[in-house]
Amino acid sequence: MHTKSAPPYDPRVAAYEEETRMFEETVFHFLSLEDRRQWMQSALLNDLRVFQVGYFKKSHGHAVERKNLNEGVLIYCVAGKGSYTQKTTTLEVVPGNLLYCYPRTHHRYEANEKEPWSIHWMHLSGPRMGLYKRMIGFTEDSPIVNLGIHIDIIDLFKSLYTLYRPSNDEARIASMHACAEHILASVALARRPSSKSPAWEHEIQSVMNYMETSVDKMMRLEDFSEYLGLSRFHFSRQFKCLAGVSPMRYFMHLKMKKACFLLESSSLKIKAIAERLGFENEYYFSRCFKASVGCSPKSYCKNS
Repeated sequence: MHTKSAPPYDPRVAAYEEETRMFEETVFHFLSLEDRRQWMQSALLNDLRVFQVGYFKKSHGHAVERKNLNEGVLIYCVAGKGSYTQKTTTLEVVPGNLLYCYPRTHHRYEANEKEPWSIHWMHLSGPRMGLYKRMIGFTEDSPIVNLGIHIDIIDLFKSLYTLYRPSNDEARIASMHACAEHILASVALARRPSSKSPAWEHEIQSVMNYMETSVDKMMRLEDFSEYLGLSRFHFSRQFKCLAGVSPMRYFMHLKMKKACFLLESSSLKIKAIAERLGFENEYYFSRCFKASVGCSPKSYCKNS
């Protein structure tokens, strides 16, 4: 019987495990030093390179300070709050904000103590980033743009996490970086919230936060529209204008994201996960899962 040897020690793993122990949910992938040596000088990745990717949910105590990092850090806040400090300026980061921490700057970002942020992020470098910074609208004096919540961009981040793993396969490496570039292009093209209607956008965001805390319940459209005291039609129209999808599709997306996390990180049976997420039975849960993710929960377990 062959036993699998332990991976070589990497101090980044130990630092990550210590930093994220208070977070509600985490995804963290990075290129090993060996992979960096092999791939970062390759002509395949000359234009754009992605070193680390991840997702932190309700990241209590998350705080990072850096000086002269050669990579840029792109952070997409989807819930909660945080802040970003560079030189003597501190900016608030709220849901829907996209933050770019420029390379080789002294900066600090951190989660809000009372409402810690949930963020998707990746470390990037390469000359093509200059093009995307211009198209998205980043400058060193204005490193935050208000993108709004876009479920399609969140789904692309999830695809990137699925692809991102140590590999000697050139096709997989190319796919990882193509997915990262797809995220940047989608951000550049995405419709952004109007500055003329901040009040209702804030209300819709409060419903999104309510949905985040209600993934263990089977909610109806009326439950969310009544939360704001709006008609179903008016609420749905406003929600789709901000999020790009219907309220119930967005809510089901949150449920399936939580289901994927439980399938990957726990030993719970499919029936138990269905019950935890408020489904009446595992068969209905499986149908919803396949419609959303593209495969059955059982197949997802085998491939994760």
